Amino acid sequence: MKEFLKSKTFVGIASGLGALFVALLVFQAGIIVGSHKAQYSYGLGDNFFRGFGREKSPMMGGDPVMRGDFVGAHGTVGKIVKIDSSKIIVADRENVEKTIITNQNTIIRESRDDIELSDLSVGDTIIVLGTPNDTGDVVASLIRIMPDPSIFNYRMPGIGKRNI
Repeated sequence: MKEFLKSKTFVGIASGLGALFVALLVFQAGIIVGSHKAQYSYGLGDNFFRGFGREKSPMMGGDPVMRGDFVGAHGTVGKIVKIDSSKIIVADRENVEKTIITNQNTIIRESRDDIELSDLSVGDTIIVLGTPNDTGDVVASLIRIMPDPSIFNYRMPGIGKRNI
C-alpha cells in the first residue's frame, strides 16, 4: 500500500483530481458571480429609465428624445434638496432628483478636509461618486462639496445662486 501511495500513478491521479477540484471551485465561483450580475441587471432594468428622469422606456411610450446629456451611471452633480438621516436628495442640472445613500464607508470632503454628513446643508452643490444599488439609487463612496458655480464664468442651469 505504501508503495502505491508513493507511485507516480497515484501521485498523477491525485494531482489530476486536485486540479479538477480547483477547476470546479473556480467554475462554481464564476456561476455565483454571473448569477449576482444577472440578478442586478434584471433589477436595474426596472429602474434604468428613472435615472434619465423618465418613468418609462422610450420603446414603451416614454420620451424618445435624449436632451444631449447622459446621466452619470455612478454618481451625480447637483444641489442638495433634502437631507434625511443617511439619504440625500440631489437635483441635477435638469432638476431630476436623485437619491444618494450614505453609509459608514462614505467619505465626505470639503476642499481637503474630511467632514461629517451633519455638515452638509440644503442648497450645497455636491459631486457624488458611488455605485448604483438595485433600486437605482447611488450608494455614495465619495461626496465632495463644491464651491458655488456662480463664481465661475460659465452657466450651469439649475445650479448655483445666479447664472452668469
